[in-house]
Amino acid sequence: MLRQNGFGPTLRDRCERDAEALHWAPKSHPPKSHPRSEECANGDRAGPVIDSAAAARVAGSRLFDADWYRSTQAPDLPADRDAALHYLEEGAALDLSPGPLFDGPLYLADNPDVAEAGLNPLLHYIDYGQAEDRPIFPLVDAAAVAQVAGSYLFDADWYRSTQADGLPSDQDAAHHYLQKGAVLGLSPGPLFDGPLYIADNPDVAAAGLNPLLHYIARGQAEERPIRPVVDSAAAAQVTGSDLFDADWYRRTQAPDLPPERDAAHHYLQEGAALGLSPGPLFDGPRYLERNPDLVPFSVNPLLHYLDSGRAEMRQICLARTRDTRGHRIEVGPIILRERVNARIAVVVHAFYVDIFEDLVHASQRRFPSSTFWCPRIG
Repeated sequence: MLRQNGFGPTLRDRCERDAEALHWAPKSHPPKSHPRSEECANGDRAGPVIDSAAAARVAGSRLFDADWYRSTQAPDLPADRDAALHYLEEGAALDLSPGPLFDGPLYLADNPDVAEAGLNPLLHYIDYGQAEDRPIFPLVDAAAVAQVAGSYLFDADWYRSTQADGLPSDQDAAHHYLQKGAVLGLSPGPLFDGPLYIADNPDVAAAGLNPLLHYIARGQAEERPIRPVVDSAAAAQVTGSDLFDADWYRRTQAPDLPPERDAAHHYLQEGAALGLSPGPLFDGPRYLERNPDLVPFSVNPLLHYLDSGRAEMRQICLARTRDTRGHRIEVGPIILRERVNARIAVVVHAFYVDIFEDLVHASQRRFPSSTFWCPRIG
């Protein structure tokens, strides 16, 4: 860690500067390690100069938690001793942190200029770091790391390869996610989109809670929905499939979908979980119903079918199973091979000419290379 073992003015500073200075100003020389109090030239002993304004800024910050500080960082602190003042005078120098949402030593490690200047990490962040968009990270305890690492929603290999590429092999992935990953907008696994969970739950965001920890502790019991992470390759795979129909999906499955929202992305992230189907030729819920072995793995039905279901000759059903009066139309399952070396004839019985014309136009759009033949009857 690039810092000296000392924060704030030392004896030399104290003797040289006005004792009423209100700010931890950067110095041209690195601070020397100093004890809790030092002896000035006149023989008096005193600790670092801390003014009431600095203590008030710390005490009033959302990042300072006096109760947490007393219970976890300074359990022997006398009840009549001010916690914020203690943190400024001694705590930071002892590598203590002011609250669970601000890891002081890590802030100094990430900002060597602050450490070299001997500045108090929280005071620097309040006065300068926040305006400079310097990132801050929460503290992580072993119990939380174990909780995340043991969750089926956390995938260490996936996290390393897709979210934290370059993470040293000796650094624990769960620890990194809890301390930095969530703050940086990373997700813990392919089945849990952390930023989306935060966006869907503003109370979690306002409290500064880790999304996966909140879901494990409370969100799951409260039946808060979670969504999988969608990558560009999966979205492209769905978009390019003949079984996905964006117009049909918007019209029949997600009529309230904003026009700027990508239909394939919505289906992958939310639609499938809501029981929607990607197109008229593929009934997603029926596919999962007919393949119960897939349910425990929370797979997307269309992605599974495209990746392996078709090759395994798993059956699919048409999604249009009701007539114009809402009556259910029973349809049998079909098996689509990846390549079929045969010509297929579709016979349509249309009583009215205008209905037949509509069917022809729709079929031509869907199957532009098809040949249509209309026999004349009567």
